[in-house]
Amino acid sequence: MFHYDDIPEDLSLIPNSLQYIATDLGVNVVFQTADNQSEAIDILKADTFDLIILDMYDKATGREAGISILDFLKTSGKTTPVIGFTSRNPVDMDYQRSTQYANVLRFLQKRTTQDEIGEVFVEFLMNNGFVPSVCTYDKDNFNLIAEVNTIGLKAINNFLLKIKKQLHLESSTTFKLYKITAGLSGAVIFRVEYQINGNQRSFLLKISADREAIRKELSNTDHYKNLPAQFRLEYNPDISKELKNDDFAAIMIEYAENAKTLFDWLQTDAACQQPDKVATLLTELFLENGLKQFYAFNRSAERHKYNFMFEKLDERRISFIKRAINELRPIWAHHGTELIDIDLIDQMLFNQSYRQINFKTGHAQIMEKHLMLNHGDFHAKNILVSSTNRPSIIDTGGFTYEYWCADISRLMVNLFIEGIDSNSYAFFALEPQIAHITLAEQIIEGQPLDTIEVNIPQKGYFHAINWLNSNIEQIYPEYFCRWEFQLNLALEFFKFSYKSLTLPPGKRTLALMCACAAIRAANNNLQMSTN
Repeated sequence: MFHYDDIPEDLSLIPNSLQYIATDLGVNVVFQTADNQSEAIDILKADTFDLIILDMYDKATGREAGISILDFLKTSGKTTPVIGFTSRNPVDMDYQRSTQYANVLRFLQKRTTQDEIGEVFVEFLMNNGFVPSVCTYDKDNFNLIAEVNTIGLKAINNFLLKIKKQLHLESSTTFKLYKITAGLSGAVIFRVEYQINGNQRSFLLKISADREAIRKELSNTDHYKNLPAQFRLEYNPDISKELKNDDFAAIMIEYAENAKTLFDWLQTDAACQQPDKVATLLTELFLENGLKQFYAFNRSAERHKYNFMFEKLDERRISFIKRAINELRPIWAHHGTELIDIDLIDQMLFNQSYRQINFKTGHAQIMEKHLMLNHGDFHAKNILVSSTNRPSIIDTGGFTYEYWCADISRLMVNLFIEGIDSNSYAFFALEPQIAHITLAEQIIEGQPLDTIEVNIPQKGYFHAINWLNSNIEQIYPEYFCRWEFQLNLALEFFKFSYKSLTLPPGKRTLALMCACAAIRAANNNLQMSTN
């Protein structure tokens, strides 16, 4: 029901405009109109409506017609949603009292634009289930179903409707969802396919309950543009700014080709059985005109010693590590492992003794080094691999100047902790994870992992870790230092130890063991270099 007291033309113009919007969304809307207060109340007495649009204030007569109608709705027990038009500022004190009417959705200025009216109307249609679904997905894929349920099909549908409108796609256009493996942040990433003029197109849709993280990712696209062009995807900030509701925010990343995350690609037969394919991909990503050049060209003017890598280890993160130690203590105590050294952790992290190291390395003091612009969240699920085995990088949210080995440390720890035993029972079992400490010690010391005896699903991760370990000095030719790298590995292992929502206890225990092993190795290598 649409009630409007002022300009007669608007009594038909506004409903016609909204009718056009509804038809474009596949929704059939029937309007009843009233040009005065008493007629509106008579209509409301006689029928039930899904939405009421009210003229709150008649400027010509000074009557608060809309308030009278709201009073009628309240006394009659009707809870129909209401949109109010007012010639006054909607936040004026006169209208603050209307907060007692719980069914009011929004107040709009009378002379508001058609777009503003349409946005509120579309939001109402979408939030109340009037808009037909524009997306499909494989209902036999339980992993995909879980991701859809995490966000909710209605929210996904609403985001896709906004994208459909922004891209000016035909009303018949539908989208198909595919799952992209996301990282540890809790975000969900879909690859979304659609047809336009007979051609298949696709984009990535990243949705997160952490709306601030999404906002930060959008604001960091300027740093993202510094990446080598061949690794960049096209973010669409104009569309992404519209993709939010009370619970989630989303980012649309334009992408035109079927792709897997590096994490998933390393599980394929090609990656497991042909290490040269892994080497070729990582060579393109890091060497030649890749990230090696990016790191060299994007350095800060200021210099810092190695202890800068611990600057992000604030009291909040230290409290997370302490809580992880207490939570996991029954596990490693029961298994009798002495590899978790609480005294060592206290000394290094909680007492911050790493700040006091003043040994000499060789004939020179420990070097101050330029910080490098790092991705900041460089794990294997933020790297995509195309069907032609070309890499690209997503997620702009963490770009910042870090110590030289921040990115590669994060990637290697991610490949080891999350990659080994993925998609298997052993991933969740305690004993196999504790046994993996011997593999971790090889990685920490820069020794190659055996890829002959290992099970097929793990070989891709082993090939990648081996390549990174053997080429790290080429990637950072001026800055490489084994003990500094080992300290940064320890820091990343500590971070993985408190990922309680995404990692099982066995993996988190392994991460703590690895952190201690990396600290011990760093101390040993530092002492050897000063003798």
